[in-house]
Amino acid sequence: MAPRTIRGSRRLALAAVSLATFMTSLDNTVVNVALPSIQRDLRLSIGGLEWVASAYVVVFASLLLAGGRLADLYGRRRLFLAGMAVFTVASLLSGLATGEGVLLAGRVLQGAGAALAAPPSARWPAGSSASTGTGAGSSSSTCPSACSPWPPGRRRSASPATGAWRAAWTCPAWSPPPSRCPP
Repeated sequence: MAPRTIRGSRRLALAAVSLATFMTSLDNTVVNVALPSIQRDLRLSIGGLEWVASAYVVVFASLLLAGGRLADLYGRRRLFLAGMAVFTVASLLSGLATGEGVLLAGRVLQGAGAALAAPPSARWPAGSSASTGTGAGSSSSTCPSACSPWPPGRRRSASPATGAWRAAWTCPAWSPPPSRCPP
């Protein structure tokens, strides 16, 4: 009975890590689809748009090594959960932003949360085969690049409706149509 529980917890951990990797990768690409709507709604300059698009990546890349060291010091699970909590709160902040400053703060915090969560998720749960972990990690980190503007016509962040870009951070891509998601 115990081996079945351990096997189930390994699968659950692999699924959680894969979903987290998918979401942090998706956040890096989905904002590009929403930039025209963000510019219109928040009246951003071209420079402001560049910061919205790049703040996440700059902070993520800058803090990635520190995240690895912190995972060594405080434990992978603890840092992964803390990073995902920061990422989730920052995503909500970004989705509810009413101005450039709040949106940029949310993007910076998203990058920091992703940098904390990424190093612990690079090492797959004990007992997972290397090929399973590598396959899940590769697909969950590369699929968002190809899938972020999909399905055509349903991508809420590309909608011309005012504020529709907010759903890119507050409503996952596989969720119901925008009428059931927060504006």
